[in-house]
Amino acid sequence: MEALPNNCEDIQPNTVYFSTSRLLVSFASEQIKFALKYDQNGKHLKAIEKGQVPPRGN
Repeated sequence: MEALPNNCEDIQPNTVYFSTSRLLVSFASEQIKFALKYDQNGKHLKAIEKGQVPPRGN
């Protein structure tokens, strides 16, 4: 496992990362493509680090 990168370009699909709060996170290739297209500032990754993104659903 690796630490969660600060930007979407460094994320590899199907790799398990851990956040600063030790939550385990992984991304599919479609999620990474979506983030690269719509979240250039990395707001979603910052929210994951803060624990503001629920593990399932919205």
